[in-house]
Amino acid sequence: MQLLENLLSQTNDRPKTVVIPCACDNHVLLAVEMARKNGLIKAILIDDKNKLLHLMSSLSIDPTSYEIIDESDVDFALSISMLVIQNGRADFLMKGLIDTKLILKKVLDKKYGFRKSNRMTHATLVETAFYHKPFLLSDAAMNIDQSFETKIEIIKNGVGLLHKLGINQAKVAVLSAVEKTNEKLESTLIAQQLKELSLNEDFYGAIIEGPLQLDNAINKESATHKQVDNLVAGDADFLVMPNLEAGNIFYKSLMFLSEAKSASVVLGASFPIVVTSRADSSVTKYHSILLASLLCEKKDI
Repeated sequence: MQLLENLLSQTNDRPKTVVIPCACDNHVLLAVEMARKNGLIKAILIDDKNKLLHLMSSLSIDPTSYEIIDESDVDFALSISMLVIQNGRADFLMKGLIDTKLILKKVLDKKYGFRKSNRMTHATLVETAFYHKPFLLSDAAMNIDQSFETKIEIIKNGVGLLHKLGINQAKVAVLSAVEKTNEKLESTLIAQQLKELSLNEDFYGAIIEGPLQLDNAINKESATHKQVDNLVAGDADFLVMPNLEAGNIFYKSLMFLSEAKSASVVLGASFPIVVTSRADSSVTKYHSILLASLLCEKKDI
């Protein structure tokens, strides 16, 4: 993704280190190797060493370029990952061949002290030839409960990410199937509540509008034709999905039908977590590593 590559090229800090439990996954290893060869990261791989070495050999990856920790037990591998980060030996975490729930449960374990916000949320940065700038979408992979309270966390986490990408006044579109409130369509009521809350409380560096239909949020001509006139319409930086199903389907439609590029991370911990779909390509995982590295670089902003 050009945006991430441009931003990373402007940094002068050391390459970040990622730790990957259950690292025996083709696409994960190819993505990590791509990032390492470009001088962007170092990596600590945790898995059964013999299996890992065999897979790396089949992918023509030199294992001497990596630190490998021999541990085949999933829970032990996750615990080691937490300690590696806790001791400052790694900057962020990446999901290997493992259930996402297990990773998040370990990160949320109070004994490690990694939880930062009230809720962790999943966010995806997207570039497509059919929109004039990159945009963020959330939550398409993690939170089943997307109530009013959950969406506040989704927006706060996402806006924080956009600020780190240099978007100081994020235009947030809270999506639904219609652009007017309807008592029978809960997503419109939540969108209206969020808009009102943003006018009365501190959503620093964000303009929130909703409910908005997708076309009104990303296409100025459509918004004008439907007489939707606000600062977000046709120029949204952040699309807040009405629910998990809509977000997941929209994301996969972008990836498989429009040749979009994307990068996904979990936000809300004291470090970014790269969590991508099993169906995502090594290139998508590579872009996600770039995004996580950038968030580490700009952690204090």
